[in-house]
Amino acid sequence: MSTVVAVTDWRRQLESKVKRLRVAATSDPTRAPELADALMQLTAVRLQAWAFAEAAADAPESVVVAARLLAAGGPVGPYASREDAARYFTATAQLATVQACLGLGEAAERTLAGLDAWRDQLGELPLLGSLAPETVVWTLLARARAATDPGAANSLAEAAAAHRYLAPITPNQAAAVHLLLADCRWLAGRPDAALAQHRLAIAELDRAFEMVDKIVDASVSALRNTDLVMANWI
Repeated sequence: MSTVVAVTDWRRQLESKVKRLRVAATSDPTRAPELADALMQLTAVRLQAWAFAEAAADAPESVVVAARLLAAGGPVGPYASREDAARYFTATAQLATVQACLGLGEAAERTLAGLDAWRDQLGELPLLGSLAPETVVWTLLARARAATDPGAANSLAEAAAAHRYLAPITPNQAAAVHLLLADCRWLAGRPDAALAQHRLAIAELDRAFEMVDKIVDASVSALRNTDLVMANWI
């Protein structure tokens, strides 16, 4: 079985798992944490595959289930469950990323504003240490995509790029960050720098293809075609 088929099969298994857990959690509330984690895992896999439209189908439910678990643990504050808080943050950040990557900047901005308001209620709860590196990067990417100020977007994009030196991220996610930086450079009137970031994104996708054999040739070809168009502007 090729890696492409194996990855596709894994995604289908996750989708089936979510369906089973939806039914199980209806009659047995103790299965709700399993459902929440399965929904987050499915959304994470879709984000890494850049399947944003597919992720949009289940990401909102993931936030709702995570919010219910958080509320069941008592009032929001510094003594809230760190596990439940991290789950809710992750699910909400994933939703904001999906919205931002689908071009729904205003929706992503509202989602992130709600997340920030909720975080303010946590006080001294050490949440950051409970978040996966990919969650931190997706959050920064969503904030940058949703930002209306080019300077703020560029700073957030730089922060996302810098985070890869603190913790490893996948080539797929690294490519998404480079494309974000390319957009920021282009808006700043720096086409040469935008082109450089675009080529780095292509390199990351090529690396992903070599590592896991799951980046389709059409994706890289499309990026290369855009790369040629951008080169003509310089």
